Amino acid sequence: MSSEHLSALPEGMTRDSAWIYEAAEFTAKIQEEHRQAMRARETQGAPWGDVNLEGDSFAKDYDKVFPDLEEAFSLYLSYLAQVTEQAADRLWETGRNLDTTEDENVHVADSGSPDANRGADGSGGRR
Repeated sequence: MSSEHLSALPEGMTRDSAWIYEAAEFTAKIQEEHRQAMRARETQGAPWGDVNLEGDSFAKDYDKVFPDLEEAFSLYLSYLAQVTEQAADRLWETGRNLDTTEDENVHVADSGSPDANRGADGSGGRR
């Protein structure tokens, strides 16, 4: 990329935002599978041992931290899916806005006047 100017392809931005939407959908699917696994584990009990069993310190220690970690991971996946979808939305909007701006710039350049969009009374032009 040349350091002399900045350029963007609006068509590519709107097209490529679809890939980010797919990543958001994939993350949401992982989150749902994680929720299902959490529900299944809860019905089966703790797979790491019996917290009521005398001498099973691993189960007791694990039981203290695992539910919070499991919930935090679920929350993380939820936020990740949400922020990824928002990023795709913003990329699509940016591409659309750049495309509109390019169209307006071409219109102004073709008309030869920056006031080409003004009405007869001089209002309505871009500022």
